Amino acid sequence: MDAAHTSLQMMLNMFNAPQPVRDRASNIFDQVIERKTLRHKHYDVLAAACIYYVQTNGFELLTALNNVMATSGISKKKLEKCFKVVQHTVNTSFESISSPEYIGRLCTGLDLPQTIQPVVSQIVMNTAELGLAGDAAKSVVAAAVYIASQNTETPKTMYENSEVAGLSQAKAMQAYEQLSLLPNLAALML
Repeated sequence: MDAAHTSLQMMLNMFNAPQPVRDRASNIFDQVIERKTLRHKHYDVLAAACIYYVQTNGFELLTALNNVMATSGISKKKLEKCFKVVQHTVNTSFESISSPEYIGRLCTGLDLPQTIQPVVSQIVMNTAELGLAGDAAKSVVAAAVYIASQNTETPKTMYENSEVAGLSQAKAMQAYEQLSLLPNLAALML
């Protein structure tokens, strides 16, 4: 094992990361190294940034930056700088969040029929076109799933929706309020 992956494994062990976090962090770590977006060879900083990214964005574990700094012994400035590189490399844009895979995972997690996925996709696309999505892409998708689920045999509550999406109920509700402003929402629900 090379020095880079040794640093990653040590950091994963320090954080006692569960296997899904380990897998995703390793994948992101490899992407950053392959694309050579990092100008320095501080692999411990990169490893901590990848773990922090995965825990806060992929698995909604809400690890505080201060906890990452304390566990890893890395300064806030270095960690934030590397975190930005990781974000840029992964490029979690609205398009990836609104992808059919993400929408499918959310619908499957709620035991919703696959027939509502095209409706959800259309609502999300209309939201993006009107500029209502903003930075809360996950919230918009969750709200779109909530709206579409209301026309199924087993409508889901906002609480169920936000739990599966890994969001607070307040964020999902704010996104729902934005989506209710869509001019053609009723036509999409037919």
